[in-house]
Amino acid sequence: MDATQPFAAQPGRSSIGQQLERRLSEAWQGLWDSFVDPREPSWDDGADWVALGAAPAGSPLEKSPFLNEAQLRDIRDQCRALAAANEFAINGHENRISYLVGSGHTYRAAAKKGRDAPAELCQMAQAVLDEFVYANNWHRRQQEIVRRYDAMHAGDPTRPVYLNLGQGVAYEEYIGRGVCSGHLEHYAEYARGADIVSFDIYPVNSEYDPVRGNLWYVPQGIDRLREAVDYEKPVWNWIECTRISDTGARPTPEQVEALEALGYAGGAKDEDDGDGGQDPSSESTEDE
Repeated sequence: MDATQPFAAQPGRSSIGQQLERRLSEAWQGLWDSFVDPREPSWDDGADWVALGAAPAGSPLEKSPFLNEAQLRDIRDQCRALAAANEFAINGHENRISYLVGSGHTYRAAAKKGRDAPAELCQMAQAVLDEFVYANNWHRRQQEIVRRYDAMHAGDPTRPVYLNLGQGVAYEEYIGRGVCSGHLEHYAEYARGADIVSFDIYPVNSEYDPVRGNLWYVPQGIDRLREAVDYEKPVWNWIECTRISDTGARPTPEQVEALEALGYAGGAKDEDDGDGGQDPSSESTEDE
């Protein structure tokens, strides 16, 4: 019998009988459509997952640290307890947060793939999105660097927060910033999340031809950061003084001295001159 058609209409039946058969058929079809095979969570691309403790002999899965659901649940509970109370686990999770800087996300209303929608409808939806972003100051809410800065200051307002930025400060074509490459206006936003702003670029070891050997990228980056902080916050930079990789070049003593001089000439400040000799207690870094 076809499970989807269990009640076939029979000739000669009364109209009441036919109506009853139709209703029963519809009810059966609805029940069949809503049926969920309890084995479905164990399927993956047509193959079944191996149940805990059922791995074949000699299989790598046979060496699993847990053999059943109860043991797996116990391990999960221990991990959750560590994540909630262990300072190293908490710090590890905090350091792996993907956070936003700059202008944050942008949102564009568009018709669902494969469906047509009037342009006017998309415009109306976009207007609602734009109003939400504006009314809720959404881009400001996305500034995780600033939120961390506020939290650090709330915990210890006596010591400055240090933010180090990447080589995109000086080398505009740096690929590491993705779609933000060349948007120097973002650095003023970044700088709001720190008391001391810094960056690093290593022109002697650089893998990029436009940068390699051009020490002037150091003062160029410093100039841009000083402008970003409106000349109101200390700006630091890292000095290249060694080989970075086996194939990299080792800066000569003359180059190291030149890099230091260029940094000071650009306006960078050393630790004692930068903030009254205070040591930054917290570090907030941004991988560009």
